[in-house]
Amino acid sequence: VAYVAATLHDAALSIGYDPKSSACKSYEKIKPNFFLTDNLDEVVLNSTYDFILLNDVLDHSSDPLAVLEQVKKIKGPNCKIIMRCHPWTSRHGTHVYKQVNKAFLHLVFTPDEIFAMGLKEQFAQQVLDPLSFYRDLIKQTELKIVKEDITTCPVEIFFTQNEEIMRRIKDKWKTSTDPELRNGTKFPRDVLEIEFVDYWLE
Repeated sequence: VAYVAATLHDAALSIGYDPKSSACKSYEKIKPNFFLTDNLDEVVLNSTYDFILLNDVLDHSSDPLAVLEQVKKIKGPNCKIIMRCHPWTSRHGTHVYKQVNKAFLHLVFTPDEIFAMGLKEQFAQQVLDPLSFYRDLIKQTELKIVKEDITTCPVEIFFTQNEEIMRRIKDKWKTSTDPELRNGTKFPRDVLEIEFVDYWLE
């Protein structure tokens, strides 16, 4: 994305940042207005920005509020922030599907069971009400929601017809603030259907 912005859209400066990407360290600059980095200091040094894209960042951060606070510091006065959120409660919330292409594995099985299968989960904030969580984070940083788009996918009937599977999923909501979800009388279908939540922030 950063490369396309620099080459096809003639951005004055386009930076791709990923704190965990080893590829960034050996990447050779191919254009003076574009580079990749795993060093946040470089991103801050070159701020402020007119456009910031956050793709699947908040949910996999240990401190999502700090991430948004940092974004607020480096944004320019007319900056558009496009942010894609990827709830833990989605069918591929911990990215296990990249190893075994099955939906909701992380909600059906325990972390120990997943580990015993030889699978590795990506860390994700285990939030049971993702929409409230995102909106509250944004409110705390005093950023403005211009637009919110929710991408959904129906939950297959398999997950509600198999009693053991359904019970295991319901168990994940034992700490929910919703009493019906907490006591297991309601299946969290509305939450499970959310795949992504996209925001345009200013």
